[in-house]
Amino acid sequence: MTHEFSDVVEKGQVISQSPAPGTELTKGRTITLTVSKGREGIAVPKLTGLSRADAESQLKDLGLVPKTTEQESSNDPGTVLAQDPPAGTTVDKGATVSLTVAKERPEVPDVSTDNPPVADAQKELEQAGFKVKVKPNPTAPPEFAGLVVGQDPAPGERRSSGATVTITVGAEATPTPTPSP
Repeated sequence: MTHEFSDVVEKGQVISQSPAPGTELTKGRTITLTVSKGREGIAVPKLTGLSRADAESQLKDLGLVPKTTEQESSNDPGTVLAQDPPAGTTVDKGATVSLTVAKERPEVPDVSTDNPPVADAQKELEQAGFKVKVKPNPTAPPEFAGLVVGQDPAPGERRSSGATVTITVGAEATPTPTPSP
């Protein structure tokens, strides 16, 4: 009896016999059966640190199916950050391997150069995925009251979605109280 892997014949079932069925044999002659060991498992390779294209190519070459999701990271965009199942795990041909791939963090938009109204700046930052903190600047010239005069972090810097951007706004002038007689 011999054993072989088979993608189509269940483990423990006969794949073939020799000589072929229907062949007349003399008494005492040996019949060899080939029995299925079931599917041959495929060891998942180490993919973390590779580029998305290289990782997906390796998986496809092994007969595995890549499923990719992206996650903001300071790592180079397109780099595999994590995989599931982990390297060394044995899976069936056609199994799905999940990859988490780095994507670039978004840039902080410029909401201070043109001194827009605070509401417009807040809306733009929130639409870009950032939280907003408003900080008044009482030393800003009166013509900038209610207008953005600065921001932190600076425009173009990359931050995680949901990070806070502080905008500095010209403060409303407070009237000087008139002394009562």
